[in-house]
Amino acid sequence: SFENVKKFYEKILSNDLSNYDVVIKVKRIHINTDKNYVKLLQSIKKKYKVDEYLSPFEIVENSDKIICMPFTSPALIAKKMNKNAVFFDPTKQLIYLDKFHSFTHEIPLLDEQSLQKWIIGNE
Repeated sequence: SFENVKKFYEKILSNDLSNYDVVIKVKRIHINTDKNYVKLLQSIKKKYKVDEYLSPFEIVENSDKIICMPFTSPALIAKKMNKNAVFFDPTKQLIYLDKFHSFTHEIPLLDEQSLQKWIIGNE
């Protein structure tokens, strides 16, 4: 839902990311894209790079840390490239799945507190 996506970005971007060049890869915007989502991305673009055209492979290859929505393919790409990646669940509704490797592919599934520690601890 839009609310979960909004939470995902807001909770990540509320961290101190001043030591990072943040790039947000989004799906291509089209006529049917939720207008609230478009507005959210426009507000994020004021401070961070938001790109809908870069390849996820290119972004992952040029990144030190990758934060992904749960069970999305950029985390799997990162794992294959031996990059530091996590899934972030801002809703805390999926955290129990962390122990099921068939879902996570052994990529950590973090809640907000764990994500903050991961960001700080892996600089």
